[in-house]
Amino acid sequence: MFYLYGTKNSKLKLKRLLNFKSKKQVQAFFNLDFVSELNDIFKTSYTWGELFKKLFKPAEKLQKEIDKHLEIIKGEYICAVFRFQNLFGDFQEYEYQPLNESEQNILIEKCSKALLELQKKEDCKKILVTSDSEKFLTFIANVENVFAFPAKVVHIDCVENEQDSVYMKSFLDFYLLSQGQKVFCVGTKEMYPSEFPMYAAKINNIPFERILIE
Repeated sequence: MFYLYGTKNSKLKLKRLLNFKSKKQVQAFFNLDFVSELNDIFKTSYTWGELFKKLFKPAEKLQKEIDKHLEIIKGEYICAVFRFQNLFGDFQEYEYQPLNESEQNILIEKCSKALLELQKKEDCKKILVTSDSEKFLTFIANVENVFAFPAKVVHIDCVENEQDSVYMKSFLDFYLLSQGQKVFCVGTKEMYPSEFPMYAAKINNIPFERILIE
């Protein structure tokens, strides 16, 4: 068993392991999409989403939440993801510190404006917005044709002893993003360029795009 999370040249190292002739099973855990390399080695044609669905299926409790929220949205939608970490002071994450109140208000206005511009550009009637900031979700929840579903969100690696519903929010967002028509990761240079929405898009092979707010 190998843990290659965050390891430099992880793909190269794992490829060498898989090419090593052995009857033993190789188990590797890492934070990269390695499917194209696996296809090259084993002469297969899997997509990331196909393999994900073979490994994971929402539990009944989670599936009920997914179905309930899809019923609320009713119909096709695009998705916009905003990853603030601790810029709004929602929860402590590693060493990130919140902005002051004035800076927070400026950032909220920037992101809200970018969201409205995205709606106009994509000519979409409905847009799902997910974020790690309950404060931001609450702020934009009343925008017409925006579905934000404000609720407490935490980084699972950083916050312990929360209710199950708090941890479930991230899984709910992940699957709701995967059901959209297109996924955008939107943010300023101070915000985190999350890969969470990119992998959600991979589940059903839907378009993914990053938008940098100046």
